[in-house]
Amino acid sequence: MAIGGPDYYQYVTPSRTVLAPGQFRYMGYATEVVSASGGYMELIVSAPEGYLMYLSCIIVSSSKSCIQTAILKKDDVTYGRFDFDISKVIPLPELAAYPITSSESFAIRITNNADEIARVSITILGTFEQVG
Repeated sequence: MAIGGPDYYQYVTPSRTVLAPGQFRYMGYATEVVSASGGYMELIVSAPEGYLMYLSCIIVSSSKSCIQTAILKKDDVTYGRFDFDISKVIPLPELAAYPITSSESFAIRITNNADEIARVSITILGTFEQVG
């Protein structure tokens, strides 16, 4: 704290999201080396039996600097197409309201548009909620 300045720390209250009973956080990570010019990696997720999955954020990245493409699909419906260079954080506030059941699948696909092989990775963050 600067001498004579305000004490900002007295106004900061640490917070933590409280989960309801039967809920727990989830983080998944996958990485793969993909071939040049159109090679892709696809991660498909679904909820385990007896749970709903609420996705809140997806992080995609590539080891090569060029415009890469990420496509998000739930079953056969495309939710978004995102172009990125190196990495992109994709918050999903609207998708967090629509759970993924154990009979549904959600796919994240990264296409390598670079002229050389690239290591790509996908991180997903969400919450599982027990049903019944």
